[in-house]
Amino acid sequence: MTLLIRTVYSEFESVVYSYQKNKDKVQRPVFFGVLQYTKETHRHFIAHGFKTVPYLTVSLQKNQRNEAEEFYKEEDKWFVRQDEISDATKILEFFNKRLGSNV
Repeated sequence: MTLLIRTVYSEFESVVYSYQKNKDKVQRPVFFGVLQYTKETHRHFIAHGFKTVPYLTVSLQKNQRNEAEEFYKEEDKWFVRQDEISDATKILEFFNKRLGSNV
C-alpha cells in the first residue's frame, strides 16, 4: 500500500460507507477530497505537476487509468491565484463545466 493510500484510507472507507448508505438518493455521485501539502505529500504534488498551492482539480471516474496518461488534463486544473475571486459559486461552476453536471 502506497503512502498516499495509507494516508487517505480511513477517509476513503468513511466515504464508501456514506456513498453505499445513500447511493439510491443521488443521480450522479460526486466525491470531493482535500490533500494537504506536507513534507510527506510533497511528492504527490510534484507527480501531478503542482509546483505551488492551492489548486482545484477535477477528474471523471475511470475504472482503470493508463500509466502513461496524465491523471489530470491541463483543462481540469485550476490554480487559484491570490488576487482572484473564488467563491463557492465560481468553484462549482468550474466543477460543473468540467464534469457536465449540476453539483
